[in-house]
Amino acid sequence: MPEELTNEFDENGFNVSALLLPALRQYQHNDCSGFVAGYDHIETQKIVLELLKALKGSLEIAESALEISKEHSLLLSNQIAVTNDKLNKGD
Repeated sequence: MPEELTNEFDENGFNVSALLLPALRQYQHNDCSGFVAGYDHIETQKIVLELLKALKGSLEIAESALEISKEHSLLLSNQIAVTNDKLNKGD
């Protein structure tokens, strides 16, 4: 197995080998001289689609959180402006 497909985790904490393990197949050469490993095309597509769905869900959550933080920022800015006005009128 190539080094890049060992049980090591990448910089994002993903174990690529473990993610693709359900798609891994072992085939025998036609002349029976040995075996070769490969990934099943359909199973690999399923894995990638599930990862894309998860990514889309994460992006939707992040976008929602960003909108909420923008709303909170606007509210805080307005509160600061009102407080500053009150303080300045007190002078």
